[in-house]
Amino acid sequence: MPTEELPERAPGKYVPFGQQSYYLPEELPPSREIEFGPEFHETLQDAIYRKNRQSAPGSFGNES
Repeated sequence: MPTEELPERAPGKYVPFGQQSYYLPEELPPSREIEFGPEFHETLQDAIYRKNRQSAPGSFGNES
């Protein structure tokens, strides 16, 4: 995996191995808090709402 694919903030490091290197992520849970913006939270709330509407008895997946 080329280093250009991961941001410098990525939790982990590249370890040399022969002519290549591999990415070694930090152990879980991450050492720092993962930040999600308001757009993520709105999308998540919308997805939960839509899933619950589909699961409602008699809804048959139709939304009004």
